[in-house]
Amino acid sequence: MPNEDNRTQILAHALELFSKRGYDVVGIQELVKTVGVSKPTLYHYFGSKKGLLEILIKEKLEPFKNQLALLADYKGDLPFTLRKITEHYFNFAITEPKFCRLNLSLSFPIPENEAYLVMRPWIQAQRAILEEMFKSASVDHGNMINRQHHFANSFLFFLNGQIALIYTENAKVDEQLIWNTVQQFSHGIYS
Repeated sequence: MPNEDNRTQILAHALELFSKRGYDVVGIQELVKTVGVSKPTLYHYFGSKKGLLEILIKEKLEPFKNQLALLADYKGDLPFTLRKITEHYFNFAITEPKFCRLNLSLSFPIPENEAYLVMRPWIQAQRAILEEMFKSASVDHGNMINRQHHFANSFLFFLNGQIALIYTENAKVDEQLIWNTVQQFSHGIYS
């Protein structure tokens, strides 16, 4: 009889393998061998490799998205709001490096790729939260009116780029990096 520890172990090993080698490269056979469970056990919990990815992403990104929505609630101070959002993304990158590497790899693949199709709704949800924040900010910043979609895409892309640099260049996440990130992005949106 499968136990809940098997589910946890499958998720942990899947994250490890997917973040190191990519979702498409890792097969079910390799995964069950690494975990030490049978294919029926994996299928019992997740139904398929795609189902496993869906649950892995949901369990990591649901709390992240909920907190993002709270932080993106614009209250009249755009630099402060952008700073809180940037801190949220960077803190997630520090506390969940394996997942964030996987997230980065799934955010820009071929559009019909199975893994991208699983990730796309989560990307769209983040973008929608950011769009709403920029739309709210346009009341105070007239040059932003009707540009929220562009700003949300740009900011999300910019944050992911900064996170990639954190990993590839071992950049230290500190107050200076957060400030520089917000300043660099903000320079373009106020023009």
